[in-house]
Amino acid sequence: DQYLTVNDADVRSWYDILDYNHTAHDQKGILEASKHVTDIVTHEEQQLGPEQGIFLFGFGQGGVVALEAGLRRQEPLAGIVSLAGSLPFPESFVPQNYGTRVFLGNGRSDDIITHIQGKQSFDRLLALKVPVQLRTYRGLYHELREDMIDDAIKFLSEIRDDPKAPTADSNTQQQSAQQEHTQQEPTRHTATTV
Repeated sequence: DQYLTVNDADVRSWYDILDYNHTAHDQKGILEASKHVTDIVTHEEQQLGPEQGIFLFGFGQGGVVALEAGLRRQEPLAGIVSLAGSLPFPESFVPQNYGTRVFLGNGRSDDIITHIQGKQSFDRLLALKVPVQLRTYRGLYHELREDMIDDAIKFLSEIRDDPKAPTADSNTQQQSAQQEHTQQEPTRHTATTV
């Protein structure tokens, strides 16, 4: 368990949440959690071999840690899925590898990790030429929903079917696909940001 300042209690979490205004981050806690995940990934690579392709998949704080740990590694991972997560420090973030494909999924109504933070993370990764997709979901709070999980599974399946990670010169439109989904509408509307 981790002490959460905003709750004034010990709860299950990766790091402390100092406020819900998103103005202060527990940098030390995020970096410690990231190191822990990196150590697990290194151990798994030693056991399985790096050719097996390792993914990091996280929700909320787990999504934040997955991004931090996966993109700060020297060697790329097969992919990262961050649902209801974001880069913890997007304005200063510089990845150590540019070959890891990233899927960001954020709820438009999430007030814990807002869709604005997801968009800022997307913009930063896109500017750094990291292959990234962002999908925002109308009516979704800080929770999972079937269409979000379906999109994450589709992303993972695409990598499984074509494990060669795209380069920074790959189709920019594909790398920057930003889609909004609504649960009520049977068709999905797509808006691409380039």
